[in-house]
This record gives sequence, structure tokens and C-alpha cells, in this order.
Amino acid sequence: MQTPIHIPARLVLNLGAFQTFSMALYHFFIPYQFNWSQYLSEDIQTINWSLFATNNYFSFTLLLLSALMFYYFNSSNVKNIKPLIVAGFFFWLFSCLYQLIDPMPLPASLQWLRYLLLGIAVFNTSLFLISLKITKTLNA
Repeated sequence: MQTPIHIPARLVLNLGAFQTFSMALYHFFIPYQFNWSQYLSEDIQTINWSLFATNNYFSFTLLLLSALMFYYFNSSNVKNIKPLIVAGFFFWLFSCLYQLIDPMPLPASLQWLRYLLLGIAVFNTSLFLISLKITKTLNA
């Protein structure tokens, strides 16, 4: 018989999944928020397509990851959730490190966004780290 995830762990995991889902949705709108089209050259249509395709593929993959997280974190079969928690942790850790090493260049009016996005990444990394520690103690 499987031991279900206890309530605090489930809340932390669902918050992490929700944050991941929210970031996935946000990424679908980034090209419009920053008006990417106005900066692209009509001479290199393949690169233009690739830029939008890469963003959409990334957004969809993140959406799929968060959907799997919601499903498995709330399932009665929690035996195999650790790989999803590890994937979430490393995704957000990579996001933190990348933003620290190579911050997004933003106009002065959007500098606050740099700190907000880094803060979200740090918060989400912490959520998944806490989840790893909680699930480790449950399996011990």
C-alpha cells in the first residue's frame, strides 16, 4: 500500500506546479508583450519562425510538465513523483543561475520585471527543494 503525500507536502508541490504552469502560460504571451515582430527582419524568415517556434515549444513543454505535476502530485499513486520534483527543481535552479549570470536586458521602465522574474525563480527553486526534503523524510 502506497503512503499518500501528507497535506503540507501536497500544498507545496501544488504551489510549485501552479507557478510552473503560470510561467508556461506567461511565455506564450512574451512575444506580444515585447513586440518581437517589430524587431525581426523580413529577409530571414526561417530565423523569425524559429524564434517563435522555440518559444512556443518551450512554453508547451513547460505546460506539459506542470500538467504532469498536478496529475501525479494529486494522485493516489505517488510512488514515482520524485523525478517530477527533481525536474522542477533543476528547471527553476537553472532559471535562477541563468538570470544571475546573464540578466535579461530590459528598458528602464521594465527593470522591476528583472527582479520579479528572478524572485519567482528563487521562490520556485525553494518550493521544489522543500518538496525534495519532505518526500525524502516520507520515504525514510
